[in-house]
Amino acid sequence: ALSVTQGDGMRTEVIRTPNGPLTRTLSVEAEMMDWATVHFFGCADDVGKALSLPLDPPEVDLSEYDAWERRIGDEGIVGVHLFDPLCCPGLWFSPEEYLIHACVTHTELVEELLVRVLENMVSFVQICLDRGVRHFLMAGAELACQTLMGPKWFSRLVTPYDAPLVDQVREGGGYVWYHC
Repeated sequence: ALSVTQGDGMRTEVIRTPNGPLTRTLSVEAEMMDWATVHFFGCADDVGKALSLPLDPPEVDLSEYDAWERRIGDEGIVGVHLFDPLCCPGLWFSPEEYLIHACVTHTELVEELLVRVLENMVSFVQICLDRGVRHFLMAGAELACQTLMGPKWFSRLVTPYDAPLVDQVREGGGYVWYHC
């Protein structure tokens, strides 16, 4: 369960897990992106907390997609944003902890997390496909691009987790626009 408190330009989000809370603090500025000042994952134990959460089917709200579909009609293509599995934990760690530390020193734990995220994303994609979505925009693999990680890391942390999603979309009659 997620609880949120907000005030003085800050928002604190707490996820209650069976193994203890995960907390993130964001700096919030009007008309700007929110910036995490404290990330959900500060150490490997926090990953264990996240992994203790039950895997429930994701809630999917396609109301904005449906509105754009009505607005665009046959004049364009509307897509649903699809985070690749590496991107999700990439947002939960600080970039330095995630890219420099966790993937290298706790690779198996990160891979366990990626398996869990993939399971959730497969459910999300299927719900979207069942609702008629055929175009997806996938992003997040840039966290393992050459300037941040060597090619072996891309092959280990991206390809095995993105390929099943791309295959699922294609088998469902859809297309994936892949960022980076």
